[in-house]
Amino acid sequence: MRHRHLPPADEFPVELALLGDPELLALYGRAMRQLERESIQFGAAEPETEFRLEELRVELDRRDSRDALKASKRRIRGLYGGIGSEPPDSLYGGDF
Repeated sequence: MRHRHLPPADEFPVELALLGDPELLALYGRAMRQLERESIQFGAAEPETEFRLEELRVELDRRDSRDALKASKRRIRGLYGGIGSEPPDSLYGGDF
């Protein structure tokens, strides 16, 4: 059975971008439980736990930004009338 927390000795994915959202969120939850455990037991987190949490936060923030941009593009496209009626790419500031 897997731990409900993520000890520093446990494996950690090298490329978080390859994980699906459910897997990434589960890993984040395990890392947060590990942080809580270390804070209670030792009064501070292990550097590896802090590093992993930061990596997970960066990936989650990247996905949130990507999703927000996609939603914004859909809203803008809706203002321009739908299929075949696209605003200029310059309006988006680049495409993801």
